[in-house]
Amino acid sequence: MKKYKSAALIILDGFGLSDKIKGNAVKNAKADFINGIFKEYPFTSLKAHGKDVGLPNGTMGNSEVGHSNIGAGRILMQDLTKINDAIENDTLKNNPVLLNFVNSIKQGNGRVHLMGLVSESGVHAELSHLIYLINFFYENNAKEIYIHCFLDGRDSPPKSSGTFLKKLTDAIGNRKDKISIATAIGRFYAMDRDTRWDRVQLAFNMLTKAEGKIYDDVFEAINDNYSHDITDEFITPSIIKQNNGNRDGRIHPEDGVLFINYRADRAKEITKALSLETFNFFDRNSFKPVKNFITMAKYDDSFKNKYIVEPQNYKNILGEVISDSGLKQFRIAETEKYAHVTYFFNCGREEPFKNEDRLLIPSPREYRTYDLIPEMSAFKIKDALIEKLKLNEYSLSVCNFANCDMVGHTGNYDAAVKAVETVNSALSEIIPVILKNDGVCIVTADHGNAETMIDDNGAPMTNHTLNPVPLCIVSNYKNEIPPLKPGRLSDIAPTILSLLDINIPAEMTGRVLWE
Repeated sequence: MKKYKSAALIILDGFGLSDKIKGNAVKNAKADFINGIFKEYPFTSLKAHGKDVGLPNGTMGNSEVGHSNIGAGRILMQDLTKINDAIENDTLKNNPVLLNFVNSIKQGNGRVHLMGLVSESGVHAELSHLIYLINFFYENNAKEIYIHCFLDGRDSPPKSSGTFLKKLTDAIGNRKDKISIATAIGRFYAMDRDTRWDRVQLAFNMLTKAEGKIYDDVFEAINDNYSHDITDEFITPSIIKQNNGNRDGRIHPEDGVLFINYRADRAKEITKALSLETFNFFDRNSFKPVKNFITMAKYDDSFKNKYIVEPQNYKNILGEVISDSGLKQFRIAETEKYAHVTYFFNCGREEPFKNEDRLLIPSPREYRTYDLIPEMSAFKIKDALIEKLKLNEYSLSVCNFANCDMVGHTGNYDAAVKAVETVNSALSEIIPVILKNDGVCIVTADHGNAETMIDDNGAPMTNHTLNPVPLCIVSNYKNEIPPLKPGRLSDIAPTILSLLDINIPAEMTGRVLWE
C-alpha cells in the first residue's frame, strides 16, 4: 500500500450521520463535493459517544472528548466518568483537596459557594455532582451554602432548565436555612471562551455585587426571561432573595468557592476574574481575588488553584509521535475551536511539541450568535490552510471547521444548512491541493449536531447527538486502501500513522481502520 509523506486531518465539528431527512442539515444541504468524496473514496463511520470515547454509556460526545480521543489514539477515561466512579464507589468524600477545602471553610467564616452549569448533559458539568457536593458540605457542617446556577440551553434543550432546577430544589428540600440558590444566569455570559469580557463582567458583577434583577425564587427568574423570549443559554443576571434578606449570597474574597465544571475551555475566563491576583480585562473595582478557590478539574497550567480530579499524563499521543519522528506538523482553527486542535488534541498539554506550528484565525465577534454568520471564519481558514499546504513542508496538518457545531447550537435549521454548505465549499478547494501534493486527506468529525436540528416534537434542537460520524480517506491511490471497517474516534491516530509509515506505539490501543 502507498505510504504518504504528508497527511491532512480535517475535522468537521458537529457533522454527524443520520438517515432521517427532517431537520437534517447535513443531508439536506447542497454539499455535492462532500457527498461525492464519501461515495468515491474509502469511507466508514465512527462511534463518538458513550463508552467508545470514555464517557458513561449513552452520554453524547463533545468537542473536548472527541479531539482528545482522536489525538490520543486510545479511549481516554473522561473526568465525568472518573467523578461518577468516585461517587459510586464512595471515595470522593476522601479526596484530599476536597477535605482540605471543607476544613478551611470550617476554620474560616463557614461560607461556601458552589457555582457551575446546572445540567444533565454531561458536557461541562453534571447535576448529580452538584447535588452530591451540596450534601457533602451540609454533612460537614458548612454554615452557609450558596448555589450559583449557570443555565444551559445549548447542550440541553433551550427551555429545559426548569427540570434541572426542580431536581436541585428537591435535593435542597427543607434545608433552606443553610442551603440556597443565590443567582442564576445563562452560560452565554458566565461561560464565555472567546474573550468577550463584557459578557463575563455581567456574570462577575452578579456573583460578587448582586447586580441583576431580583426575584423571589429561581423559577420566577426563568419564567420572566421566557416571557421575554429569552431561553436558558441567555438568561440575564438574576438575583434570588435570600431568607427575607437575612443571608448574603454574594461571593466575598474570604469565602470558599468550588467551580463544579470539569471541562476547562468555558471555565477559564470567570475563574480568572474571581481568583487571579493580576487581572486587567475589566475593572473589578475593590474586589480582591478569592484565595480559597478550587475547581473540579485542572483548567490551565498558569492557574494556582487546587483541583479535585488529577489529570493523566498520556505518552505517545499523535502529536508527540509526529514530533519524535523528526517531522513537522501544523494546527489551524478559528477561535471557537482553536483549543480543541491544540490543547485538547494534545490531551491537556499547553505547549506545542517540537516542530508543531499553530495558527489561530479569529472568530467573528460582531455577531451575537453564529446563525447570523454561518460561514464564520471558514473561508479564512481555508485560504490560510491552502497557503501552508502549498509549502509542502508539514507531514501532518490538523484543521477544524467549527461551523456545523457552532451554528447547530443555535437551533436555526436554515443557518445550519448554510454552515454545511460552507464547509463543503471550503473542502472543494482544499482537497485538490492535497491531492496535487500527492498527500492523503482524512475527513472526519468529533461528534454529531447539525444532522439533527429538530427533535421528535418538532422543536429546535441545539445539543449534540449520539449519531456516528464519518471518516473518509481521500488520496490518488484509493484503490490501494483496503475496505474500511466501522470504528471509533481513537482509531484515527493509528490509521494516520499507518498511512505515513510510522510505527504505531503500544500505548495507542486504537486500531488501523482496515485491520
